[in-house]
Amino acid sequence: MIDILSHRLTNSAASRLKHFAELADKRALELELDRLKIRGATEIPTWTTRTQLETLYRLAAALPAGAKVVEFGSYLGASTCFLAAGVAAGNGRVIAIDLWNNETIPDEARDTFADFERNIEGVARLVKVVRKNTAELNPQDVEPPVDLAFVDADHSYEATRHDASFIAPLMASAGIIAFHDSTTFPGVGRTVGEMLTTGEWCLAGHVESLTWIRRARWSKWPPADDYRRPSGEA
Repeated sequence: MIDILSHRLTNSAASRLKHFAELADKRALELELDRLKIRGATEIPTWTTRTQLETLYRLAAALPAGAKVVEFGSYLGASTCFLAAGVAAGNGRVIAIDLWNNETIPDEARDTFADFERNIEGVARLVKVVRKNTAELNPQDVEPPVDLAFVDADHSYEATRHDASFIAPLMASAGIIAFHDSTTFPGVGRTVGEMLTTGEWCLAGHVESLTWIRRARWSKWPPADDYRRPSGEA
């Protein structure tokens, strides 16, 4: 009976500590959004849930000083703001890549760049804008090595695999690649699965439809360029 009671008390204490830690984490985020004058980031229309945005913030905040984050698909800037808030204290940088023409968004096609610029105004100094189709990127655009990549552009298999294949060799040795909509779009889920089956990447976390992977410790570094080659090519 004493052992059972002790076990319950331990679990209860652990649960309370986790709860308080989560509250402290949320408060830290709120203070950072206020300090950067992007409190309105929580109101920016986005397909990324608040829980996922907070997760992106935590992933970015855990990166080393001077970290580089690459975002494939920025839409109106909600995730850009949360990522920038995460790296702000360490003077990091977010490279936001998009065409800002709503081409792959279930909405009318329109130029959203002015809205994006207005929404990220408070963190503009931390953001490098690359207005390109991701298929046209070159390594110089993302200034490798990259510490965190957030893949959230065209969700088709071909486009997602291209974005992942492009960024994978440019990641830092402890780099993380996060994929949005990994459980709601088959092309994204398939790409994540293929990367895991290479043995070079390990599952690092999953929240709702956000999945992130980390380079395996046994993975050769720097990586070979072969991964950039589309499947089917010799």
